[in-house]
Amino acid sequence: MVSRIWFSGILLGIFSYAEAQTEIEEAPKTGSPLSTATISWTDKISSPAVCLGRDHWFVSILPKGVERSVADEVSLEVSKKKFPARILFLHPSLQLCLIQGPEGLPKFRSHPLADFDSPEAGTKLHCRTHRSNCRTTVAGKDYHYLGKPLPVPLLRVRIAEENHFCKPGTPLINASGELEGLLTERVHGVESQAHAIPVAQLHKLVHEFERFKRSGKVWVGMVFHKMSTTPEVLEVREESPARKAGVVAGDVVIELNDQDVENLTELAEMVRSLPAGAKTELTVLRGLERVELALVPEFSKTP
Repeated sequence: MVSRIWFSGILLGIFSYAEAQTEIEEAPKTGSPLSTATISWTDKISSPAVCLGRDHWFVSILPKGVERSVADEVSLEVSKKKFPARILFLHPSLQLCLIQGPEGLPKFRSHPLADFDSPEAGTKLHCRTHRSNCRTTVAGKDYHYLGKPLPVPLLRVRIAEENHFCKPGTPLINASGELEGLLTERVHGVESQAHAIPVAQLHKLVHEFERFKRSGKVWVGMVFHKMSTTPEVLEVREESPARKAGVVAGDVVIELNDQDVENLTELAEMVRSLPAGAKTELTVLRGLERVELALVPEFSKTP
């Protein structure tokens, strides 16, 4: 019997580690509008939030110990003043929140997002807010942790120093000043390391919520051999986005949105980050020829 794997599965990858910096710097002081604020979840629990523009949209992480019902009454704290805010969307497994501030909120600068590619191990970043600027280094990427699959592949980063500013929701900024991800909780049992949601998931959240007022897993309808690392299509589901795009059994996926696809694990990660409804450029090897196709992922019908 042929083993098969679906894109909704979590695949294991192993990445190298890199040395972290060991320096804490003051946050940059400029006259330009802020791009981060503080979310007050309760009287005692707060976390950073990053502005994405678009009607005062912010993203943050729901901290552990905060119930979803309590989070309905959050506030944005700016210059020691609190403004009422509301949660537009909460990702159930990532605890990733899309939050909208009120009219009359002080002017914020929309923080630019990095490209979809995840930073490689060894890439130097900063945990940066209006309060701190902590050096960090990408250590790799985890698909599983402590024997359990993660909802999406998460960056693992080494933080220069344990400090109270590097909370869940803290933005990871690259050398170009772009947002590469958001810190989540610390890696259990590992000193000065944390997981982070990669920027591709933020691109996906913004695109899907703007268009559909929701976000979630997507479906493309291609089936592959579980025991092979080559992304060769075994079967194409009826009425699937892949069937509508013209994918046929035997095609080997070699590029997705102009990014080379090296193996099935890499392709699964790419597809997991695709926004529903967004036209995707798909290149397959059919026989001896390259074939260019247009794929439009759809929301998965299964949770």
